[in-house]
Amino acid sequence: MLELSNNGTVTCSVPKDRHCNLDSLPFRFGFNFDSDSRLDLKVFDIQKGKKEYRWEIDGQLVSPETGRIFDGTFILGKRPSDDIPVLVTAWRHDADEELYLSHLISSLREKKLITPEWLKDHFELYDTGELRTADQLVKIFIKEAEAESRAEYREALSEAVEDAKKLTIENAELLESNSKLLSELTEAKMDLKVKDQALKDKDEQIQRLMRAAHIQVKSGSIVSKSPTPEFINDVFVTTEVNRSGMAVKVINLRMSDGTTRKNNWKNGFDERLELSERLRDDKVAVYTDVWNTPSSNFSYQKWFKNIYPCD
Repeated sequence: MLELSNNGTVTCSVPKDRHCNLDSLPFRFGFNFDSDSRLDLKVFDIQKGKKEYRWEIDGQLVSPETGRIFDGTFILGKRPSDDIPVLVTAWRHDADEELYLSHLISSLREKKLITPEWLKDHFELYDTGELRTADQLVKIFIKEAEAESRAEYREALSEAVEDAKKLTIENAELLESNSKLLSELTEAKMDLKVKDQALKDKDEQIQRLMRAAHIQVKSGSIVSKSPTPEFINDVFVTTEVNRSGMAVKVINLRMSDGTTRKNNWKNGFDERLELSERLRDDKVAVYTDVWNTPSSNFSYQKWFKNIYPCD
């Protein structure tokens, strides 16, 4: 994430030989730099960009030449190897309208038909709205060209226009592809978030059931835990007669080791039954325990008091 200063600004580098310094700054802001420089941007809003290692900022810059404050949109790039973010490009008006124009300017400059100085000379036309589209740029360029050179310029200009169109289309296709990928990633993250929340909710429900079903150990009891964890293959309830001659409901756990372990405690019966069924359905290995006194010999293979899911 980009780091902002206490006054809400970010310092970015402006390489002298890259697009922003050669095209965007002179044409849209009326200045550029003769050497690699730095620029402070006042940040109003910041969003993750459409490409990796990119951020889109709505903010302001101050012209180092005139002191004029400009509102604009600034694209910053910062790879892990960069000390500070790099100013990739900038614009002041609608991005979609200026994209083709920006590509055409770059193409014309690369073909040495215009220069950063030419762009600075035409900044006022951009500033007043007279030069905001590719068509307007072409007309002004042809109008200003020397009469004897216009035929030659027209051919080069035509090539530049086609290059700009191709780049604009490729950029649109790339953005569409990136947008689709971002959408898929966002959806995957949402699915993962939902699944994580579901697992968290399920774990909380298990913990709640364990607390409600837990039987406190009586003083003097000897607690023995089953030696190995086993899976619960089946859970069923029977009605049996206890040692007092009363009919009671009994939870039966049929375990993966072939044993059937029973619990006939009334308190927490419903929660214990639900806990057993959930652990069975989720295929969670469990330990059980059994209590004895010095004079009793209840086996963990036939009885259980509490259930302990394996971590």
